[in-house]
Amino acid sequence: MRKYAIAILLLAIAACKTPQQKWFDSLTGYKEIKGKSLVIQLMRIQEKKDTTTLNYKLRIYPVKEWMEQASADDLNHLNYQMDSCFTLKAGAVKRAPAFVQSVASGIKGGFEYLVSFELDSTVKMKALQLTFADRYIGGLAYNFDLTSNSR
Repeated sequence: MRKYAIAILLLAIAACKTPQQKWFDSLTGYKEIKGKSLVIQLMRIQEKKDTTTLNYKLRIYPVKEWMEQASADDLNHLNYQMDSCFTLKAGAVKRAPAFVQSVASGIKGGFEYLVSFELDSTVKMKALQLTFADRYIGGLAYNFDLTSNSR
């Protein structure tokens, strides 16, 4: 009987999460913003047991009129020059992404990106906001609150 009690106690301790793990698990899994000139979908890519990076997939859908008028140069910007369009904010701290990768998703009229941020003590356990500064479609900035409780 004693062995069972010890086994149950060890399982209960192993199941406990640190405050940092709870904060990390509470980050937004999906959000969508509909702007005048585009729609942005934000989806979290969660790596189990990795609390050192924050990974998101963003899908951007410009309005049909913009897609019809877009030049090859405009499309080139959206495919290869998006590195500086994403920022992670934690209070006064601003963090550039560790990497931004354009993904050929095959979705007509849409653009998809993998965006990854490194997390350290200046960012962890704080309210986070991901900003997408649209430089090529409508010129506006879009903010996603990552620490809100809505999923």
